[in-house]
Amino acid sequence: MSLNKKENQYLGLDKLNVYKEDTKPTSKYFKVSGIPDNLTIGKSSFVIRGSKFLKQESELRVEVIDSKGGVIYSEFVKDTEQSNGRPVTIEVYEETPVGMATVHIVGEMKGVPRKWRGIYNVRWSKNIFVDSTQFNKEPIKFKTKPKIAIQEKNLFLRQFHSESIETRQLSSSYYTDSTTFHSIFSKFSNFWHYVGHYSQFEDGLVKPFTIGDEPIIISKSGGSFNCFSNVCTHRGMILVNDEGCRKALVCPYHGRTFSLDGNFKSMPEFEKVEDFP
Repeated sequence: MSLNKKENQYLGLDKLNVYKEDTKPTSKYFKVSGIPDNLTIGKSSFVIRGSKFLKQESELRVEVIDSKGGVIYSEFVKDTEQSNGRPVTIEVYEETPVGMATVHIVGEMKGVPRKWRGIYNVRWSKNIFVDSTQFNKEPIKFKTKPKIAIQEKNLFLRQFHSESIETRQLSSSYYTDSTTFHSIFSKFSNFWHYVGHYSQFEDGLVKPFTIGDEPIIISKSGGSFNCFSNVCTHRGMILVNDEGCRKALVCPYHGRTFSLDGNFKSMPEFEKVEDFP
């Protein structure tokens, strides 16, 4: 069943002149949670919890711009609170262009110079890939607790002979046997794993993830994609914990530095050591 198409007028939040650009992944000022990395056809939602940095009771605005500059419908869910915040719903239709969209949220922060007061002065933005050809797997959320009315129309009594029914159960060893576990686990390394669309990777982006029990990094540098272990070659320390743009990878343990293609660059106090590492 298709959605009744709704529309928003273009507000121009992407071109608004603001005092502060909020660059934190989940927003220092708006505290955004539950926002998906991909938008598929139908409804998706996220929550804005706000923060102590925003002016109390200041109005927030949200705008989603698609890959062709059009506006994707979004709205605050009225009279509803979720996870101590205000839920926002986004609706993608069949004709919504496939490609990278951007969510913009603006509000009014406190403690700014006089000329920035009483207006939208802080903005947070996030790129989200839109694919209106894919099914929506977001969980269904209800404003009120749903009720189900059941009425029995017909009653049939059937009798089965237990000896005619064959039952099978998994042995308990299937859940506890280490050999079985490793046999299943080992199959993960033999297949492709989706980690994101290529259009989501701007130059300099580093994205950590795990396949099985192996920490991996995917990065983009100089237009090329790189994939290598997310472990320092010195003491086995994890190099990157959060996705973001970087100029280099620096181990938090001893400061060993690697380029975005995984090659070793330097280590503090070892500049004059020959044949190192």
